[in-house]
This record gives sequence, C-alpha cells and structure tokens, in this order.
Amino acid sequence: MGGPARRRKRKAVLRHLVRQVSGIARRMEEAHIAELVDLYRNPRRALLWQLGGGLFRGVGIGIGFTLVTGLIVYLLTQLAALNLPLISGIIADIVRIVELELRVGR
Repeated sequence: MGGPARRRKRKAVLRHLVRQVSGIARRMEEAHIAELVDLYRNPRRALLWQLGGGLFRGVGIGIGFTLVTGLIVYLLTQLAALNLPLISGIIADIVRIVELELRVGR
C-alpha cells in the first residue's frame, strides 16, 4: 500500500498543517477574535459597551476641560497680580470677561 516514504511524507504534511493551524490560532487569540465574535452575536452587549465608553469619554473630557480652563484662569490672575504694564491690562480684561461669564452662567 504505502511505503515508508509515503508515511514520512504524510507525517511531514501533518506536522506542517499543525504548525500552520497553531500559528493561525495564536494570531486569532492575539487579535481577540473571540471577543469580537461574542460582541457580534450579542448586539445588546455591544450597544451597552459603546454607550458606557462614550459616557466615560464625555465625563473625562468635561473634567479635563474644566481643570485646564481653571489652571489657565489661575495663571492669568497670577500674571495680572505681577502688575506688568502691557500684559497686565490685557490679562485683567480677559479675567474680567471670564468672571462675568461665570456669574451670568449661574
């Protein structure tokens, strides 16, 4: 039937296939294919996942913007307190505008 050469060739082909399949499985694990398939099969979970991510990004942007704006206003008031002739007047106007907007916004 099949001689030793044919069996060796079959074993070599099988070893090659096992290596190929193992490589594909490893790449699929690295690409998180299972999680993507799970999200595809369960659209409600995907919707909730995206909604939660969007909410957290929005809150983070709001907090970050508030902190950066507060820091800028603080630095501008400190510069205005230094009483530099040219910069001081411009900064004082900006601080007055910001404070007026904050009072009107309440």
